[in-house]
Amino acid sequence: MKPFDRCSDAEFEALAREAARWPDAPPAWIRQALAAFPVRTEATGLAGALRRVVQAVLAFDSFAQPPLAMGVRGLPSEFRHLLFNTPGRDIDLRLAPAAEGFQLSGQILGPDESGLVSAQAVADGQPTGAAHQAQLDAMGEFRIGGLRAGVYRLTLDLADEQVVLPDLHIGERQP
Repeated sequence: MKPFDRCSDAEFEALAREAARWPDAPPAWIRQALAAFPVRTEATGLAGALRRVVQAVLAFDSFAQPPLAMGVRGLPSEFRHLLFNTPGRDIDLRLAPAAEGFQLSGQILGPDESGLVSAQAVADGQPTGAAHQAQLDAMGEFRIGGLRAGVYRLTLDLADEQVVLPDLHIGERQP
């Protein structure tokens, strides 16, 4: 085997693609290696412009759960916890009342990556007003404040795909 520093670009690209098929390769490393050597085909322009859109599925909503405990712990809470699932990721969201409306905080649990989270108010399925946005930090966490009661569509623009969550009712005690 040749040392890597003596490989041509084509040889190194072939080695990187072969390594991507190894079962133990971390997904973030695979994406970085493949991004360094984009596929050179006639369809690259179109394929590069398309992004995979994934719909998240609600797995848990604290407002939809009946109180399990008696006494003070069984009282309804004004805080809401939601958990969404997508292939390869879990999306943990927390909604809390704040002075200016509501605050949405969360964490993307999955591959290490950067991204942007957008909360867009919707009415009759159509976006209204400006979107509230936040960058993911190194731990995949984000925080968006200043949300008013209403229906919002959350979109996560990640490295290789866009994840769209089902419309979220903020400020209402219904899932």
